[in-house]
Amino acid sequence: MRLRYIGSFTAALLTFLLLTTLSFSKDAGANPNAGYKTYIVTDGDCLWLIANRFGTSVEAIMEANSLQTDLILAGQELLIPAGGAPADYPSVSRGYSNWTRKPLYGELVSWWTVDSLFPRGSTAVLQDFETGRQFSIYRLFGANHADCEPLTAQDSQIMRECFGGQWSWDRRPAILLIGGRAIACSMAGMPHGTSQDIYGNDFDGHFDLHFLHSRTHRTDVVDPDHQAAVYRAAGY
Repeated sequence: MRLRYIGSFTAALLTFLLLTTLSFSKDAGANPNAGYKTYIVTDGDCLWLIANRFGTSVEAIMEANSLQTDLILAGQELLIPAGGAPADYPSVSRGYSNWTRKPLYGELVSWWTVDSLFPRGSTAVLQDFETGRQFSIYRLFGANHADCEPLTAQDSQIMRECFGGQWSWDRRPAILLIGGRAIACSMAGMPHGTSQDIYGNDFDGHFDLHFLHSRTHRTDVVDPDHQAAVYRAAGY
């Protein structure tokens, strides 16, 4: 009887341990994303903006989502490492944020840094600060600021519409979206010059894109109107 009791007790103990282990394993595997928040990408988002909202880094988000590049698309679901809370930092999508009452958008980045972030021959997305509309651009050249071209005829049309339907020398605050970052800048909406690499884009020549501390080519001085627009794009 004693041996039978011991055997029954042992069997019951083993069964309990097995069920406990299986239950623990099931619970542990039920939510592989524990420790992360879920975020749905919206128009105008980039990894730099999202990382700043949640107090994390671009690298941490890329690692959490196994991203090989910083390219993200509207509607995409991202895992955000837990711990950070939405900061007083806005979405760049509509000119004014759903996250905060103050219009703080692009980074204030010196032109000498942007010069290497946006090298000649590269492309980026430019977003008009006031309307939130985006179009693709190509950097042609420029030593004191970036001389750019709209990438396609459709991009030229969007850019022209941002300036009220006609080309203008007016300065408009804008956001340069490149490399997972959003950088405050100022665009002038007038095609000029004879140099261009892209044809068939309904834009003869190129346009000026200024950043913090950038200067004009002809006079080699800081343009106060461009700088005012840059600061406006940064929320000042």
